[in-house]
Amino acid sequence: MCDFGGQEDGGSNGGCNSGLVKLTDWYFVAGYTVSFNYKRDNNGNYNIGGLKSGLSGAHLWTSWTHENSMTSTVGDKIIFKVNAKQHYNIMLEGIGTVFTQDVKILGEYDPCTGEYKMEVK
Repeated sequence: MCDFGGQEDGGSNGGCNSGLVKLTDWYFVAGYTVSFNYKRDNNGNYNIGGLKSGLSGAHLWTSWTHENSMTSTVGDKIIFKVNAKQHYNIMLEGIGTVFTQDVKILGEYDPCTGEYKMEVK
């Protein structure tokens, strides 16, 4: 588990009202990335869309399948959950995938401060 109060590492943060964020949880030279956009409506509610997940950095012989995701809000925080599969592959003589692991990414993002927490399970 990597649980830290980091700053967003990409995208254009429009403050509390709207933005596009890219968040990465790093493990040495490899990371798990979640990106999404958000916009606050006139009632103060967030509309969240375009959530994607993937691998960043050096993930040799692995691939990623984003299965599904869900988002919610608590106050000014955007809560997200991603279910995905990480595939471990052998690229020798066409063997292909030898093992697949279920991965869950749980996190929260505060658009007003840019701070976030992510946990990869």
